[in-house]
Amino acid sequence: MSCSTLYKVYRTTARGLIQFRNGYGSGPPVWEMVAAKLGLENPSTVAMFGSHEARKVWNAVRGTEIPLSWKWALAFTFDKTILNPEDTEIAANAFRETHQDILRWTRYTWSHWESIADAIEGSPKLDYRALGFALGCTSVSDPWEDFIRSSDRADETDMINRTWFAEVAG
Repeated sequence: MSCSTLYKVYRTTARGLIQFRNGYGSGPPVWEMVAAKLGLENPSTVAMFGSHEARKVWNAVRGTEIPLSWKWALAFTFDKTILNPEDTEIAANAFRETHQDILRWTRYTWSHWESIADAIEGSPKLDYRALGFALGCTSVSDPWEDFIRSSDRADETDMINRTWFAEVAG
């Protein structure tokens, strides 16, 4: 069974903070909810991968079609996105709202988003070397596992924070 992993990200490595069983509890419910909100014909996440509809879902983070809380969660599912630790409270509140909306508006009866919010809020203060938090939505293809094994470096260009949302997501 796949899992989703919350990471602490440093410039040259990432360390798993907590794993959530069943990778379908993180990205897929958000993607499906956004797809349904956009009125896409088949909001099932399986049907979206590799389709032109997937691009519409990813681009919703920049539009006005979805609430800001969903934008925080959607952006956090992007490969190699780092959550600025200074925005933990804002993101955690957005993730909790997203969790409630998933339960209210999708076929999902559960999600990891409330637990993700609890984990980032309950995590000890990150030391000066840490860039922030990241999410690997599925262990089947986790960009952070690849990052750990590579010589890549993370930096602030991968970061989402309140400034990014003010400039990009509106």
